[in-house]
Amino acid sequence: MSVTGKFRFLFLCQLMLTWFLAIEAFDDTCQLDNFSTNPNGVTIVLARFMCAIFLHITLVDKTKQGLAMMKYAMNHPWKFRKWH
Repeated sequence: MSVTGKFRFLFLCQLMLTWFLAIEAFDDTCQLDNFSTNPNGVTIVLARFMCAIFLHITLVDKTKQGLAMMKYAMNHPWKFRKWH
């Protein structure tokens, strides 16, 4: 996926997330009750799903870099004397 495609996808997801949160913020129900019960609306479930997507997209690069560094360390043990 190209970089501009990723940015467009994230921007559209953020707009949808903001829209879902605005719907829930201006709803007539008490906000404290929403935290103690399971979500009744689709907008809360979609907002949670969008947050999970954001989390995974932002962590993919760091995870790839960490795995690459671990693979390098495993393939070149003579370059490292101590673990710290």
